[in-house]
Amino acid sequence: MSRINSKDKRRVSNVRKRAHAENNSTTTSEQEETQLNAKSSNNPSYVWHHFTVLEDKVYAQCQICDRKGKSVKYVFHGTTSNMIYHLENEHGITKKNPTGNVEDGNIEDFFEVAHGKAARKKQPIIEIAMLTWMIDDCQPLYLLRSQSFKSFMEVALPEFKVPSDDKVRRMIINAYTQSTRQLTELLQDTYSVSITTDLWSSRNDEPYIGVTAGWIDSKDWSLKEALLACEKINGKHTGENIKNALEKVIERFQLKRKLIAATTDNGKNVVKAIRLMKTSHVPCAAHTLHLSVTKGLNATGAFKKRVTNLILFFNGSPKNTENLRDAQCKLNYQKVYEVLLDVRTRWNSTYIAWKRLLELKNAILYLVTILKISSEKDDKDDADYLEQINLTELEWR
Repeated sequence: MSRINSKDKRRVSNVRKRAHAENNSTTTSEQEETQLNAKSSNNPSYVWHHFTVLEDKVYAQCQICDRKGKSVKYVFHGTTSNMIYHLENEHGITKKNPTGNVEDGNIEDFFEVAHGKAARKKQPIIEIAMLTWMIDDCQPLYLLRSQSFKSFMEVALPEFKVPSDDKVRRMIINAYTQSTRQLTELLQDTYSVSITTDLWSSRNDEPYIGVTAGWIDSKDWSLKEALLACEKINGKHTGENIKNALEKVIERFQLKRKLIAATTDNGKNVVKAIRLMKTSHVPCAAHTLHLSVTKGLNATGAFKKRVTNLILFFNGSPKNTENLRDAQCKLNYQKVYEVLLDVRTRWNSTYIAWKRLLELKNAILYLVTILKISSEKDDKDDADYLEQINLTELEWR
């Protein structure tokens, strides 16, 4: 169906005359193309979701009608009023209702428009969910530059645009700033606050300090706690440096007049820092118990050394570790275990390591027998050494 009348023809003639008059350095067709492209790119009207400018750069054709076998064209002369009128009256499409009548148009158009709108609304929601996952699981920011990750997201969520690592950094900073402000306001409503703190070194030997706050909610008398800081601490772990780092955190959350106590381990430097702050110090009960147990184990002397040597026999040799796994399999262990080393600074690690060794008792005794009857000289030597360092039946008990 063509709607080109004599009035439209006159408009076409006028458009061509104006284009010819304005053409100083380009041809008429190039000038028209530039104007039309500028209109379609600078004007994000919903009309251009359904109309396409034809090659002659004069007419715009309705794509909905075209798919239905009709040819509906309008002269494009700088405005879209005729096209807006057509979309509203023929297809029920308006600026507020860009999908129009589904039954009259193409159902693919309906879902394409609706899906696009939904995708734009979900973009920030998905970004926040992705950021939460990256933080909770300690995912690196360079993941966002990974082409494999982008390809995966394109298949899983084609409408989602993976944000740049710079944008995610800004999101993290904004979230931290907002959370700090909200937590500061929340803490102003409480009468008093106590803190806990500890220091440790990362795998890269970078020193860190962690600070948490605890308080009683005045509304329902429930215990609340929050992380105030987990950040690098500059300089040596002296009492003065620890004191300065803690006071910066306390000042940041405006807690100087509310702080009543600090709970720490029994390290002399930390105890000194709390004393310099003139705040009540509460020794950590768990750390005190840990120190007591550690000193008690030191009294076992030779027994503790024998246990350590037995653990090191397997932990320091891939061959012996593999033999221990095989022994467990032959004895039908429900799960294959490995020996564990205790760590001096890791609480309960000695208990966990000794408990694991006790679970492996039968496999170790079985392995001694298997190595003894082996034809390999190395196996026989291992059997002799293992039998020498192995615990006695009384010690196993």
